[in-house]
Amino acid sequence: MANILRQFNIPMNELIHNHLYLIDARNSKAGIWDKESSTFYISREKFTSTFVAQEAHYDTGAPFGTATPIKDLGRAEVGVRQFCNNKFLKYLTEMKKEHTPTLISILKSTIDKAKRVQNKEIKE
Repeated sequence: MANILRQFNIPMNELIHNHLYLIDARNSKAGIWDKESSTFYISREKFTSTFVAQEAHYDTGAPFGTATPIKDLGRAEVGVRQFCNNKFLKYLTEMKKEHTPTLISILKSTIDKAKRVQNKEIKE
């Protein structure tokens, strides 16, 4: 899945500090970019816990670069320096739920387009 979406990757030098991004990452589909740490703050669920975590931009390389930013969703309503409070976690969790369908829609349309191109090439 990630390889298909990598074509939409926004390079690190184009990301805006404290903006919310639609991302394709292991643990979330939305994250707030922190320029200082070169990571996205995300809401992560593990077993019965939900907590703030960080995922590095794909361009930082393996094994830590797991987040591919797809779309800038605008300035985050809470700042990355507020990451220790419940408001920050709640906001990230809500954004993850709200924007996951958008990422799925982009993925489906990209796959459909690739299939149409492939079918056209096979027929010719």
